[in-house]
Amino acid sequence: MSLKNTSQLLKAKKLKATVEKVFSGSRYKITLPNDYLGVFFSVSGLNVPQNQPKRMKGEEDLISDEELSKLAVYGKKAMIFAIEKLALKSVEITVDELDKSGAFLGRLYLNGKDFACTLLENGCATLRDNAKKMSEHTEYENAEKIAKNKKLGIWEQAEIIEKRNKFQAEERQRKYEERAAERQKRYEERQAQRAQYKKDHPAEDDSDEEYEGEEYEGEGYEE
Repeated sequence: MSLKNTSQLLKAKKLKATVEKVFSGSRYKITLPNDYLGVFFSVSGLNVPQNQPKRMKGEEDLISDEELSKLAVYGKKAMIFAIEKLALKSVEITVDELDKSGAFLGRLYLNGKDFACTLLENGCATLRDNAKKMSEHTEYENAEKIAKNKKLGIWEQAEIIEKRNKFQAEERQRKYEERAAERQKRYEERQAQRAQYKKDHPAEDDSDEEYEGEEYEGEGYEE
């Protein structure tokens, strides 16, 4: 896909597409109209169980091999559910961004309904903590509660899921705070260097042009 077409895709409100292949409950290969090639697409804001789930660093003492194997079952069920619903079907998508692998992230609509809600209310996915920033958060939260209250799908293993979600949310927060502390430290070091430079060169122009360095970027750099 050309950069021009990628830019057009990110700016489009809704686009018609066809789901060519399902890789997991929330990740697909889709084709778009006109001159677009096939692209990879993932539904935003969801944790979907994997066919072969892996532990995050630090989960070794939290999640046993037996618990991990139980989650794998739901990864396969989520993929089968998505295949039955989406394979070769006409859908609509909106795109928010590209992820690190080059897949488009956004919302997918089947017969006018947000497919994220369908996955959530059938226990094929859980909400990511960063979904709180999405305008659909309340709708997604209500869909998740349906599955959770009925113990559908992945919520048959609610204890494992809640334990894992809590750990992963805490781990993301810990990394965020580490990055914030490191940036603050670098900022303070540059400020100290700037002050020392002005002290050592009192006769020079008191402008910031004499000192080159990256300014502290503040708190708004969350992943």
